[in-house]
Amino acid sequence: MERFASWLQNELETNGWDQAELARRSGISTTHVSRLINDQRDPGPDACNRIAKALKVPVMLVFREAGLAAPRILGNRSADQKEALLDYFEELAAADRERLLGMARVLYEQAAPYETGEGAGNAKD
Repeated sequence: MERFASWLQNELETNGWDQAELARRSGISTTHVSRLINDQRDPGPDACNRIAKALKVPVMLVFREAGLAAPRILGNRSADQKEALLDYFEELAAADRERLLGMARVLYEQAAPYETGEGAGNAKD
């Protein structure tokens, strides 16, 4: 689980948090957080859920980093972006999902002049 420990440490640094802050925000004991960071304990589903809520990231992202869900396709930026978008989408309330879909439609329509074969409809990655 060295990958999870490194990922979690990076998330703490990104947020400017120490282990105690993650423990406070997630409801996980400081001892448990320390063991996760020091790769002395594997995270379980409950810890992953709590960490995701504390960090305000999709639960599936934390599950993937913990090795509890299938990893994304490495090296395929387009697939990674789709997976990330789906992760966030699944965490939204139904009304917010509709708003996001509406925004995506507007972006697509603004970016894709179909007649020329250019734009979002033919984006290459």
